[in-house]
Amino acid sequence: MRTAMSKRKKIIMKLCMYLGYLLIAAIFIGPIVFLFVSSLKPYAQIESDMSNIRAFIPYGDLSLDNYINVIVKADFFKFFKNSVVVTIIFVLLAPTITAMIGYALG
Repeated sequence: MRTAMSKRKKIIMKLCMYLGYLLIAAIFIGPIVFLFVSSLKPYAQIESDMSNIRAFIPYGDLSLDNYINVIVKADFFKFFKNSVVVTIIFVLLAPTITAMIGYALG
């Protein structure tokens, strides 16, 4: 009798643990889903959907116009090139400098 109760408790504890994991995952993934879905909607539709769960659901007038506007109007490739250059410089310099610092400390 005692082992059946302990098995049942273990199953319930595991179920509660997995539900907790799902809740934490939803908390972290929810904003990413919202950002992606909102990026496909026009501004007026985003404003009207903010008061309910429809903000997370892709429906209505979905298009890639927001992405096209960013690329065309904001000179996206210039900023992207600058980011790539800075990243390459730091990726090459950081290991070199930290290796020298590690050698000096050692």
